[in-house]
Amino acid sequence: MLKIMRLDERGAVAEVVDVPPSYRDRPSSPDDFFPGAGFVIHEPGAEVGMVRKGKGWAHPPPPAPAPGALLAAIKAEAGRRILARFPAHAQSNALALGLNASMDHGPDPAGWPAELQAELARQRALWDWTKAVRARSNELEAELPADPADDRHWPPAP
Repeated sequence: MLKIMRLDERGAVAEVVDVPPSYRDRPSSPDDFFPGAGFVIHEPGAEVGMVRKGKGWAHPPPPAPAPGALLAAIKAEAGRRILARFPAHAQSNALALGLNASMDHGPDPAGWPAELQAELARQRALWDWTKAVRARSNELEAELPADPADDRHWPPAP
């Protein structure tokens, strides 16, 4: 069956059309079938979405995300990582722990009971990691990596 294909402005195959039998007696130029519509004779292997590559056809690489979309993805990934490891309620609890310990035992953690000092150290590690994730997010916004969710871009969680 005779087919023709329409190419879009990038040269990608936009559609493949069967030539109606009534047109098959006409000359072989696609313009004879659909004048001015940008059709060419269908080539084997060409499918919708493909572009010419050498003497054949291939799917083009995916377009790079817009910088705005990458920035949003980086911020979202940083937020997701922080909240997965140190959820908002745990952050509030850490602040309350420090406030209560300061009011009950004084502002110097050296004077706090050992169990409070150990808990402070654990909470401090989470806060420090949160600051590192935020700082790394700022760096990634300048770098714009293709895959902001890749673990290699982020500091390991404590």
